[in-house]
Amino acid sequence: MLRSRIKKSLQLTLCLIAVITTVFVFDPSKAEAIGDSRMFQHPNNPNIYYFVGMVYYDTWSDSAGKWTTTKPPGAVTDVDGFDYMFEFNSSRKIKDVRVSKFDYSREYGDQIWEKSRSVEMARNPKSYYQDSTSISYSLTKLPWTGKGTNVANVPVYVTGGLLEAPKAVNRREEEERDNNQQFAPLVQGWRYHFPTLFEIELEPAEGKAIIKHFTTTGKPLNGVPGFNDREEKLEKDKRYDFTHTPGTADYEYKGHKKSSQSDPSGGAISPGDPSGFVYNGQFPIYYLYFYYEPKKDPPPPPKNSCTPPAPGAQINGKYMDPVVTAKILADQRGSEMFDVLQGIPTSESLYGNILARNYLFQNTFVQMSGTCTFEVNVEKTWTLRWDPKKPGPNGPDGKPTEVPDPQEDEEVVTQRYTVVRPYSYWVIDNLEVYKINQGILRNYALPGEQITISPQGYQPPQFTTNASGAYYPPTPPDPIVAPAGSYGGSQFTSRPSPPSENLQSVAEDGVKKVEVTNDALVFNGATIMNPARTPETGPRPGNIPAPTQIDENVLYKPNNIISSSKVNRANTTSAGTIFYGLLPGNINGGSDQEFSIHQINTVTVHTPVVNYSSVSDDRPHNQKTTPNYNRAAFILDRPFIVRMPTNGQHTNYPGYGNRDYAKYFRTKQVRFPFDTYNSSRTVFYPKDTWIDIPVNQLDTEFFLPVWVDEGNYQVYFRNIAENSPPDLPYQYDANLDLVNHVAADEVSVEVIGRLYDFHITDIADYKWESVFRTQPGSTNPTGISYWVGTKGIDGEPRGNTPQFTLPIRPGSNPIQGFKNVAVKTGY
Repeated sequence: MLRSRIKKSLQLTLCLIAVITTVFVFDPSKAEAIGDSRMFQHPNNPNIYYFVGMVYYDTWSDSAGKWTTTKPPGAVTDVDGFDYMFEFNSSRKIKDVRVSKFDYSREYGDQIWEKSRSVEMARNPKSYYQDSTSISYSLTKLPWTGKGTNVANVPVYVTGGLLEAPKAVNRREEEERDNNQQFAPLVQGWRYHFPTLFEIELEPAEGKAIIKHFTTTGKPLNGVPGFNDREEKLEKDKRYDFTHTPGTADYEYKGHKKSSQSDPSGGAISPGDPSGFVYNGQFPIYYLYFYYEPKKDPPPPPKNSCTPPAPGAQINGKYMDPVVTAKILADQRGSEMFDVLQGIPTSESLYGNILARNYLFQNTFVQMSGTCTFEVNVEKTWTLRWDPKKPGPNGPDGKPTEVPDPQEDEEVVTQRYTVVRPYSYWVIDNLEVYKINQGILRNYALPGEQITISPQGYQPPQFTTNASGAYYPPTPPDPIVAPAGSYGGSQFTSRPSPPSENLQSVAEDGVKKVEVTNDALVFNGATIMNPARTPETGPRPGNIPAPTQIDENVLYKPNNIISSSKVNRANTTSAGTIFYGLLPGNINGGSDQEFSIHQINTVTVHTPVVNYSSVSDDRPHNQKTTPNYNRAAFILDRPFIVRMPTNGQHTNYPGYGNRDYAKYFRTKQVRFPFDTYNSSRTVFYPKDTWIDIPVNQLDTEFFLPVWVDEGNYQVYFRNIAENSPPDLPYQYDANLDLVNHVAADEVSVEVIGRLYDFHITDIADYKWESVFRTQPGSTNPTGISYWVGTKGIDGEPRGNTPQFTLPIRPGSNPIQGFKNVAVKTGY
């Protein structure tokens, strides 16, 4: 298959043993010229030929199913193209080349395809390529060269290629079938085709006749009044009869020489005109020379010549340093909450900002110089006067006398002079202008560890050029006529000859200066190189303006969230690259440029958590005679509260300090070294269990079972940062050190029991029998009892009066007459 130099064409082989994606990039050298044997000739127009060029794009996913090095199906991509070369027989000349997308259903579509793609047809049916043709793509048609010759070079490139077709070629199946290749299960490979139709039109088969005029001595007569050499086109199967130019008053026609092989420099002159003929296309040139004999030799025609322009002075301009800087800081720009050099938490966002020059360029302007030499005839008409005298009447003495006989005649004198005219103009030898394409910043904290920043509100430089540099020699008159003069007088008795005179100044005045034009260059509306036509010297070019720094918003990308999956890390290094693209219209070289961005600030990821937890101290229900106020009292069979705030003092970096850090918590946990219940006693927590507490819940109530052993205990707390690794490294109060991702705390508590609800319900002393029994000897209680105090276990009033409290003493008996009775000793 004739295929383009597709840098993006990829062949991807995945080895199941290593599960490694291997990418091969092919860049074949330029193909040989395409001859007419591979082109389809239009049946009704033998000067029209067709050829189908085929470009394809292969896209592969890796073993994880990701499209990493190529575009995925459905995407739009540019596909590199090819410089196609078409060659015909040397006698044929190319008139035009037209490029378009190939339509399989067009007129003669099958014949064009089969003639152009015979090799592919031997391997696969036409439907294989038709079904895999992209449904949408464009062709970039650059100027082709070779017009008027038998070889055309046609550059064509595919742009905006949509990776979508009725049935893309399954490259994975082909490799498995043809090469016994093995792939990982998620690997995909697809091929899309982009056929291009070339329509080449040739000039009709023809030759030319070269007709010249000479004297019989071989002196050219071209340009002499009445004679003009010429060329005439010869068309196949057409009859031609050539006749000589009639002789002038100064020249007489003598005959001709002719040849269809080469310049007829030898041989005798044949009298008369040549016989007519029908051109059969078997020879390209018909030479026909007519010969004349001068009746009077005219002055030789002037000879003019110019030296080819040669390069001289140069003007070089260059600004290829983008002076690029960049920064990666905390949002928002201008009011950054965090100093990323000291620390910024996960879930916060960064912005990337690149500053650089708005364009780059380099150029070379060259002054081209030469001279034109003109040989000119200067003609001057002289009026000559003399007086030869003539016999007059005899004098008084009888002797003969002479009387004046003035004579006058004109003579034209022609002299040859050489006039030299210098010229110089400026051309563009090199011009490269680059626009900003994009920038890339890399840092551990960024999403995917890098971001791409495309220009916003950016205007690339605008420039136009024209290769208009040239020189235009004048055409001096022939002859140049000098002012007429007179010579002689009565002192001359015979006709004098014109005097010798140097007419160089007349020749100089008669030859104009060579006119020149520079190449044209307009850059951002300013004329750098003026193409105006001027005499002798083109105006000196100006300088391309130096670029300026872009606005801070051109390469700016905020809101890049730091993922909570990133653990704390100090001073992560930053790097970057800025890319400049070569603008169309460059002259003699250049390619896209990229520059590394150095000295970008580091970023420290530090997600803060604090832990300043506390517990309730149930002092009102602590019955110890000597309470330990260094420990919080937890009373058996009573509720207690733990408080886990998310605020508190952290390091004093900007954005940290004493504040609420709940945003960065993954969870809060508490652990008791004894069994507990939740407040409603519906959930039981065995001892030494880490219990999750909702992050935004400040206080949590628990219930202490009665079976917990009394004694001293430590209650442990930990607040875990959202980016904590599995091993949960911790630090008390706040994770000030980056290695720690957990803030821990502990509180000393004492578990204490209680004596409660002790009361006397009966006394054997007979004097108290009526107090506790409804009648003497009865077992039915009156309901009276004597309690420890008037309040219940948790301090609520029990309802008894102080009289019915312990100890039982005189005044405790409610029966009339027994108020002062005490209980007998021993009862």
